[in-house]
Amino acid sequence: MREGNRRFGWNGSGRVSSFYFSRFAEDAYEPELWKIFKRWGKVCNLYIDRKRDKNGYRYGFARFVGIQNDLDFARKLDAINVGSMKLHVNIPRFAIVGGLGAEKKEREYAEKEEGNKLRKKNLKEERGGS
Repeated sequence: MREGNRRFGWNGSGRVSSFYFSRFAEDAYEPELWKIFKRWGKVCNLYIDRKRDKNGYRYGFARFVGIQNDLDFARKLDAINVGSMKLHVNIPRFAIVGGLGAEKKEREYAEKEEGNKLRKKNLKEERGGS
């Protein structure tokens, strides 16, 4: 279910927030990480990429439903240890929909739309229309 520039969880259960994570053990896989993330919130999707980040670590993305403040939640997740390694968690740099900065994008879009309406109105008045 979509509303504006935000994405909502399945059955409209709340806003979905994505988080990038890396620096976890080589033998850690999705079921294990799902259990770890589940302790912190409602996980709706977890993906581990086959590639490596620029530092050579495995990385992935976790999506949570109903997170109020993405930045505070990322800081909480950043303190998790998986085995002997400390997990590195951050907000994705290039979020497609929602997440940090979505409100700014929505505001910019609304301002642009309002500007377009104003231009159309002025154009009508210049042409002598009502």
